[in-house]
Amino acid sequence: MYNQSAFLFSEIKIRYRVSSNLRMQMNQKKFLTVSQVAKMLCLHRSSIYRYVAINAIPHAKLPGGRLIFEEGKIMDWVKKYERLPLEFI
Repeated sequence: MYNQSAFLFSEIKIRYRVSSNLRMQMNQKKFLTVSQVAKMLCLHRSSIYRYVAINAIPHAKLPGGRLIFEEGKIMDWVKKYERLPLEFI
C-alpha cells in the first residue's frame, strides 16, 4: 500500500511540474529596456522616450518609473507602420 501511494504522489508531483512548466512557457514574454528597443529600431534613446511621452509606442511603466517594452507588441507596432515596398506603389 505504501509503495502505491508513494508512486501516486510522485506521479502527481510530476504532472504538476510539467503543467506548471508548460504554463510558464506559454505566459513567458520577453521584455526589453529603452536601450534594447532603441538598438532594435535603429533609433536614439531620446526618440524612444519621446514616443513614450506621447503614448505612440506600446510600453509599461514599473513602480519606480522604469520603462519596459514587450517584444511582441513592439514587433506588431513596427508592422503596423511598415511602408509598402516600392514595387506596390
